[in-house]
Amino acid sequence: MLYKMIFKLYLMPMLVLILGVTISLFLSVFIPHQLSQSQIFTSIVNGAIKLAPLVLYSSLFISAIWSLIQTYQLWQWKKGNTEVCFNCGGLVTQKDGRYGAYSHCLACGKNRSN
Repeated sequence: MLYKMIFKLYLMPMLVLILGVTISLFLSVFIPHQLSQSQIFTSIVNGAIKLAPLVLYSSLFISAIWSLIQTYQLWQWKKGNTEVCFNCGGLVTQKDGRYGAYSHCLACGKNRSN
């Protein structure tokens, strides 16, 4: 139960980091390699090379901040300062759905209307 909840907590920050690294590699390796023979695209190649570190560092920063927020939520749950699931006692997130606000458990996946 705990591992599933931790996986769900840190999935999105890890996806942001993986996406940032992938885009950075695309900008710094693939685009210069494919377009370097043409004189027309030299400005695009230079811009892509300059943009790649910015994309990498911004995705790293966003992922780190998001992970810190998730770690704080997990810490508050372990201390008992947050709402818990009515079914299993896991960490819940507050969502707004079609029929109003509800709580979604990250451990068992149950929903409960507020």
